[in-house]
Amino acid sequence: MNIKRIKLISAVMAGVLVFSACKRVPEVNPTETAKPTQTEASGPSESKPSETRQTEGTRDPDGDTPVKEGSLFKMADIDGDGFDEKIVLDPVMTGSPPVNTSFTVRVGNSSIEAFYEDFEPDFSIVDIDESDEYMEIAVSSYGPSSDLNTAFYHYDGKDLKFMGDIQGFYGMTEWGEGELKIDGSGKIRTLVKSYFIQTWFHEEEYLLKGDLSFEKVGKDLYGMNTDVVMLGDLTLYRERGGAEMGITVKKGAEVLLKDTDDREWCSVVTKSGETGWMAVDEDYKVRGATYYTYDLFEGLTIAD
Repeated sequence: MNIKRIKLISAVMAGVLVFSACKRVPEVNPTETAKPTQTEASGPSESKPSETRQTEGTRDPDGDTPVKEGSLFKMADIDGDGFDEKIVLDPVMTGSPPVNTSFTVRVGNSSIEAFYEDFEPDFSIVDIDESDEYMEIAVSSYGPSSDLNTAFYHYDGKDLKFMGDIQGFYGMTEWGEGELKIDGSGKIRTLVKSYFIQTWFHEEEYLLKGDLSFEKVGKDLYGMNTDVVMLGDLTLYRERGGAEMGITVKKGAEVLLKDTDDREWCSVVTKSGETGWMAVDEDYKVRGATYYTYDLFEGLTIAD
């Protein structure tokens, strides 16, 4: 049975760090990679920051990965070779008032610099797929207008690789637990922001692929379920994807924008239970009408 060990050591370096000497353990040939992630509230693949120390059994490929003042580091076996690596995050703050705008992730002699607005000055070690021996590094950011995002990185014992980023925050946010969830199944579940018809959020799943990228699983329809009042008349299509026209909903009518494919079609349900379909182009332009959605419906949320 393949056991992934996470000996986590995390600290904000507020001054000169003095590391105690460690007994070296003979190296083995690394054959696989481990992954880094962000701190989650619970679960076998999470790890919380602990006291700053260097433990016996730690293998630093370059002798010792230096840690700068103000940096964070954790110890974990992320490449599955049986030895802990030192994973370092170097944050950079700019502007007035200062905010975190970029960071560098370092493991051994490999590093990647990234630019994210208002990222959380922390990172997590996560296990996206428990059936492999790797773990990932996750760094979350708040972004402009609360555009939450998490970037993922993979280490193969020699090189770091950027795997991609996914909407949503992993771990604890300023207002509670983030909406991005990792359960070791090989899938990541999160909430994504959409601008189709209005500004809204829906659940989404992403699958970790063999090339270490992510693939959106997607759904046929997502539940929008927004109650609105008509500000004009609109004739609906009888069927999704069809050309035949159906019922007409009148100005002042209360309707429900129920299900949508989040790219072209949305069902509209009247108070009497009749259903028709509205087609929308370029997110907001109602097909077959002179209206934009925000001019046609009262009750939408429109935000940047």
